[in-house]
Amino acid sequence: MKHKIIITESQYQALLGNINEQTNSIGWGKKTLHFGKSKSEKQEFSQSGGKYTVTIPENQWDAYIAKNENEILSIFKKNGSKQSATNWGEIKMSDKRFAVGILEAFIKGDYTYIRINKKGETVTEPVKDEPVKKYPTESFSLPASVPKNSDFFVNNEWILTDVFKQMVENDIVSIITSNTQKIIQTIPEAKDRVNVYLKSLNIDTSCSTLPNGIPKASPGADKYPKGISFLQLSTERNNAAKQYIIDRLKQLNVGMDDNTVITQNPNGTNTGKLLGTSGPTWNSSLSSAEKNSLRPKYEQYKYAIVNLDLQFNTYTPTPEPKTEPTKPTVITNVDYDVRMSKYTGGFKITIPPFHIKFGKNKGWKGTRSLDCPYF
Repeated sequence: MKHKIIITESQYQALLGNINEQTNSIGWGKKTLHFGKSKSEKQEFSQSGGKYTVTIPENQWDAYIAKNENEILSIFKKNGSKQSATNWGEIKMSDKRFAVGILEAFIKGDYTYIRINKKGETVTEPVKDEPVKKYPTESFSLPASVPKNSDFFVNNEWILTDVFKQMVENDIVSIITSNTQKIIQTIPEAKDRVNVYLKSLNIDTSCSTLPNGIPKASPGADKYPKGISFLQLSTERNNAAKQYIIDRLKQLNVGMDDNTVITQNPNGTNTGKLLGTSGPTWNSSLSSAEKNSLRPKYEQYKYAIVNLDLQFNTYTPTPEPKTEPTKPTVITNVDYDVRMSKYTGGFKITIPPFHIKFGKNKGWKGTRSLDCPYF
């Protein structure tokens, strides 16, 4: 129903002033303006404070919320308060008594505005530091008993000989096996864990300066149909030795990871065209008899030297109470503040949306952004 309000000229001028003051723009959306002797009534309370009343029986809470929550949801939507709507949804799920208290207060007070704020603090429980465990480190250099280095590889190939493999068994595998057995005998729990860790592995290889032939039997030998350089042959031998040792260590359940340092040096001691070799330069002008007699002198510079650091796990676990380990726990003490308000007395006018649109005068070139020293 429409109502007519009769006002005087002076009241009309005052009304226009109030409109200008409350809109304060040359364009606005739909607004409700309050005039006359009016006042704002407010009510504020929090979830933790408990200053709210619930009269609805608990067995009716779900039905009461479903029936009446649109009263406040429409306010949230009208005011664009998505956070208040989200907070309301959380309250419904976590504390229905508080949700009913909010609705009862809003409806009983006939409020026209409501806002729900969320606050809280976060507390992190510290984690107990475990004592640092230290493990003994034993270093081994190979070969321990020096067999002829020239016997580690087949001539002109990177195929490992039984001499090299037996050296690995005698000087690496036997030590790991012996120490692991001692650890398990002393510490029964050790049988189900990794007891040896490869801390570092370094392999140096070199060819002699004796002329190379063409490799034929080695894996990937077809890569070198026209021959192989000293450095290429030394590198292939280095890789073959490294892979054999690593595979053998894995069979023994030796641990290794990204912190394991593996270094390789296939360069020998010579440089230039002789890179990958060590020892004196071969004299190709010698007679066959001289070459055969001097061959052992040169072959001693064909070698593979392996150095590795192994760590043995001799840590003895101490009995601890059977309790769950302490973990970081984040505790959020959530609380919600509710604020409601309304105007009472006077009268209100709802004005439609209004915008001033400037026409395009002659010479109009659109809008631009310019510097203004005044501002």
